[in-house]
Amino acid sequence: MKAWAIGATVLALLALGGAAYLQFSAATRISGLENDARNLQAQLAEARAEAEDSEARRAEAERRLGELDRELAASKARVTNLSAQLRQSQLEARRLGETAAALEAEKESARDQAARLRRELLDARAQPPQLADEEREALEREIDDLRAQLADARRSPAATTGSLAAAATPVDILSVSDRGDVVAVNRGRRDGLAPDRVVVLHRGNHPLARLRLADVRDDWSIAHVLEREAGQTLAKGSGYALVVTP
Repeated sequence: MKAWAIGATVLALLALGGAAYLQFSAATRISGLENDARNLQAQLAEARAEAEDSEARRAEAERRLGELDRELAASKARVTNLSAQLRQSQLEARRLGETAAALEAEKESARDQAARLRRELLDARAQPPQLADEEREALEREIDDLRAQLADARRSPAATTGSLAAAATPVDILSVSDRGDVVAVNRGRRDGLAPDRVVVLHRGNHPLARLRLADVRDDWSIAHVLEREAGQTLAKGSGYALVVTP
């Protein structure tokens, strides 16, 4: 009986110890699980933080991508605008070149017209003025007198030589018109010449032509050829003489 009681006691003690061990083991396991749960919660919090950070970075990347798209569109627009401006500048440069060429052509035309007008002015100055009937008759009488004097000079060359030498003024012909009816000489007001005076041009003792002074300057004059001796030509050069008719 006593042995059974002892055995029962021992079994009860063993049961209590096993229960205590199991309780300790369970408590230890529960503590480990709680630690694992806390660790998992911490990892989950970190994962959530990383996910939120990744989402923020993704949103920032999308925002930046949108800005880059807008900048790219603006750059394309500027390139298109610059291309249009370049084409416009090229067209403007072409128009300016054409305008410059046209202006150059107009300048050449104006220069040619100015030269033509200058020649016409010189020809107009060299033309004798229109004479009234009385002046024309007086001029014709003067021409007849000069013809008579020339005829006398041809008949008596020795006597004429002295008078010509005394009244003649050495002169050079500076130019002769294409038709030979206008000459320019290197004598003018300083030599006593005056507009509308009639002079006789000589070479040596031979009269060549009668001239009417049209435009007289200080050192040169332009004269219109009124009459030229048969077979005589006027040419640029020296060796001539002027005789002013009375």
